[in-house]
Amino acid sequence: MNNIRTVVFIAGLLSCVCGYAEDSLQLIMTGSNRAIVVLNSERLVLKAGETGNARIRLIESNSDRAVLNLDGKRVVLETDAVAAPILDDALAGLSPISQSEPAEEPSQSSGRSITLWAEDDGFFYADAKVNRKPVRFLVDTGATTVTFSSQQADSIGLDYQNGRIGYASTASGITPTRSITLDKVSIGRITVRNVEASIIPGRFPQDPLLGGTFLSQVNMNRSGKKMQLKKR
Repeated sequence: MNNIRTVVFIAGLLSCVCGYAEDSLQLIMTGSNRAIVVLNSERLVLKAGETGNARIRLIESNSDRAVLNLDGKRVVLETDAVAAPILDDALAGLSPISQSEPAEEPSQSSGRSITLWAEDDGFFYADAKVNRKPVRFLVDTGATTVTFSSQQADSIGLDYQNGRIGYASTASGITPTRSITLDKVSIGRITVRNVEASIIPGRFPQDPLLGGTFLSQVNMNRSGKKMQLKKR
């Protein structure tokens, strides 16, 4: 069992050493034919039947386990339950919403707060606007920044070619990235301005990630399949 601290709604974090001696594969979350894993230091959102990267593919998954193919070898990781990938360190600086606040209707916003509901795969998604362009995010508090693949960034007209150069460690090696500042990101009536975003070359992550550079600006409360976000 991995030694990373978890909050009460984390199902558990399992890890194994696979393939080469230096490889580490961690299961962060699993749901219906979808999973979040970390291969070495690369965080991947995988869907069954789709290639994750050159080395790993999700064969199938449910609420109990994920079956993967890593370098041609079958790997099975099991967990106790489905939970969103929210860790203690990811929540640092986020103030919880009072439990006494009135509940909102599913997928609706009220004032400067919004309620999200986990979908059938156990993940939370948020329909947002980035610089007034519609984007459907996967809520991932384990991601440091709002993150797009270059394919997604191109599709909504983000100008990142002259962005600040950075580097990400992936299973395929060190990959250059571009960092830009988004004018604003809006979910319902919650708007956060000057949001840092990372652009990764290619088509992964498969879903844009709503990460820490947005989530650190809101109060968050998660209870079962319900997540509330409220502007500070």
